[in-house]
Amino acid sequence: MLPREDIDQLAADTVQRAPHEAAELLTGHKDEDVIAVLELVNPLVCQQILRELDDRRRSELLASAPVEKARQWMRNQEYPEDSVGWLMEPPVAVFRAHMTVRETIEPCGSSPRRPSSPMAM
Repeated sequence: MLPREDIDQLAADTVQRAPHEAAELLTGHKDEDVIAVLELVNPLVCQQILRELDDRRRSELLASAPVEKARQWMRNQEYPEDSVGWLMEPPVAVFRAHMTVRETIEPCGSSPRRPSSPMAM
């Protein structure tokens, strides 16, 4: 995988191009690098790039992406182009209306820590 700064630069270069040019720019890169770029860019840009890829390349990337991300990308393609549906991302967490604060934060780990000194604030 490319170093993080190279991924960041590739993502910056990608968003400066038209979708078909961005797809072409990403063509020679490894799946993991392309996925890292697609995860960094705006969801609409991501969808536009995915749409510009040929079916085989798009399928390869979807198969290599994290499952939830791939499902969301496929789901988003079902909405009309440039609709709010193309902007959706998988939820990071789901909280139900009946959950208490304790039930909500318990899966996050231990209780919040207090700073050990005034300088840590």
